[in-house]
Amino acid sequence: MFSTLGLFSQVPCPYERNCALPGCLFLHGRDRARNRDVSAHSLNDEKPTPTGRQSIIDEGTRKRRKLATSEEDVLSTKSTSSVTPANNLVDSLQKKEKGNAGSLLGSKSALTTLHGAVSPPSLRSPGRGTSGSLGTSNGASSGNRESLAKQQAPNPETLNPRMIPTPPASHAVRLAILKKLHEQLERLNREHVAAPDSTSSAPNLSPQDLIKMALDEEEQTARKNGLVYSNVIKNRIMHYKKMDLKAWREMLVEAVKENARANAGAREKPPKEIKTGLSSPEELALLPRLQANLVNLHKFGYVTSIPTEKDVTDAREGVELAQGWEQCDRCRNRFQVFPGRREEDGALTTGGPCRYHSARPRHPDKDQRDLSKPVDRMFPCCNEPIGETSGCSTAETHVFKVTAVNRLASTLQFEQTPPNETARTDRAVCLDCEMGYTALGLELIRLTATAWPTGEVILDLLVRPMGEVLDLNTRFSGVTTQQMTDAPTFDGTMSTSSPSSTSPDSPLSIAASPAVARAALFALISDSTPLMGHALENDLNACRIIHPALVDSALLFPHRRGLPFRQSLKMLVSRHLDRDIQRVGAGHGIGHDSAEDARAAGDLVRYALGKEWAKMRREGWSVVDGVFMPPAPVERKAKKQAKLQVDGGDDDSDAGLEGGMAVDPKEGGE
Repeated sequence: MFSTLGLFSQVPCPYERNCALPGCLFLHGRDRARNRDVSAHSLNDEKPTPTGRQSIIDEGTRKRRKLATSEEDVLSTKSTSSVTPANNLVDSLQKKEKGNAGSLLGSKSALTTLHGAVSPPSLRSPGRGTSGSLGTSNGASSGNRESLAKQQAPNPETLNPRMIPTPPASHAVRLAILKKLHEQLERLNREHVAAPDSTSSAPNLSPQDLIKMALDEEEQTARKNGLVYSNVIKNRIMHYKKMDLKAWREMLVEAVKENARANAGAREKPPKEIKTGLSSPEELALLPRLQANLVNLHKFGYVTSIPTEKDVTDAREGVELAQGWEQCDRCRNRFQVFPGRREEDGALTTGGPCRYHSARPRHPDKDQRDLSKPVDRMFPCCNEPIGETSGCSTAETHVFKVTAVNRLASTLQFEQTPPNETARTDRAVCLDCEMGYTALGLELIRLTATAWPTGEVILDLLVRPMGEVLDLNTRFSGVTTQQMTDAPTFDGTMSTSSPSSTSPDSPLSIAASPAVARAALFALISDSTPLMGHALENDLNACRIIHPALVDSALLFPHRRGLPFRQSLKMLVSRHLDRDIQRVGAGHGIGHDSAEDARAAGDLVRYALGKEWAKMRREGWSVVDGVFMPPAPVERKAKKQAKLQVDGGDDDSDAGLEGGMAVDPKEGGE
């Protein structure tokens, strides 16, 4: 059964001298002699025809493919058949520069795998995540707070060809050509910086500018000149090689002017003005129509009842039996955590550094892939397919989060929002919380509340977590180690006109524990106050709050696949309000602004409320002295019959609101 595989063909036969089997699976002396005879023949001599398993071995050896060991070999296999000066550009340049600059493809680059060299990961744009160093609090990745501003540069890229639907050449060939193109651009810029000219307004390009310039030109050539890509891009390299310093400066000046003209012509679309057709008191009166029905929402993370003491005790016993073993929320590896630190060495976690992808895998956009071919999901943080690398970001420790309600209650018990006669009834409250990783899981580290519909910040606190901090998750929370250490202690007094959290002159106070922050929020609301937010179950569970009156924008604008899937706040605000939030980089700070997110969720609720009121008006509702009057029964029946006669139904209704609006309607009005 093994004769066709040759698994034992190189193992000496234990009965070599006495073996009489004609088809023995093992190696014999006659086989070794035959091998020596074959190796002694020259290449021009006729080789003896092998038989049996030796034929299989030799056949496999002859058919083994030779992998390219350098970019020079890869490029030589891709040369075109037409013989023109452009086609021979790479070979001619290689011969001229062999002694000085090495081969055309770079002396440092050597392809040692079939997939070619992999460029280092890049920091991503705000919508797609950044490297793990921005999200660490105890020195993960960079450990240098002064370098955070540099790491937040907008859209940083590496010298790696961009994905296009139909690449004109392999990745290795494109990478080799891109490096050569970048080499010429870098040389021209270096000469420009070394010989400044006071009469020229040409700017000095940064390394990131040069990389972007090379990527743009290579991508444009690959998209527009796919069939003659090799010729065109080689001609461009030769063009830059022959370009003098004067021509380079003129090109830069013209590029600056063209960019200024483009910026002047492209005006930013103004945010959409939200008009509900109602006054603020009327909006508050209509708001109960948008409140979520909490029935069955406990399946998706909303806590509707306080866990019992038995449930809490069982959860604590389970944690003790687990002996601190958790699954990393980023790389999914198992590790051990030690709340209170391990006695022998003071360690908080095991498993060493965490290597992970900072973004979830997804299919490439339609304009970045060939729709006729199946494409695997890729990580947008580094444009690598699943399984190629273990991660593109590194943090010092593994982290985890707890989602089980009973286990959450084992560290801090849930509380129902108590009645509060002093709470204002002329406003609703928008809530947004930021969380960080600690030795107890994902804990509350910032709580922000704004008034609705005015958007005024009424509470903004940093919160000292109960467990030792593993990672403040700065990339999302926006909370840094310096803010936590320099914040004054919260004394329990609050001002209704507190400045925005984005003001650098108003340092945030820090609450001693999540329980103190929860008590501060309870002082502003009552059990009947509408509480708004996006994916509120996360914020409420972090605060350990059970509230009966919830207006969740994630439910008002449901995902097409239904719960537990949710659309992001950033995407909803961009789609419905023409507004861009959660921006990072120059002028936008680090991470999310919880006050901005709270206001954005409140504005989405106002937008949904306007849609609901427009629908009610078409049904015959009206407002008389601030009271909503339902349509008369006869009028209601006539409108219903007229609607049935219209094909297509209501054209102005928002399809996204149909699934989540008016969950608990009261047809009789108020």
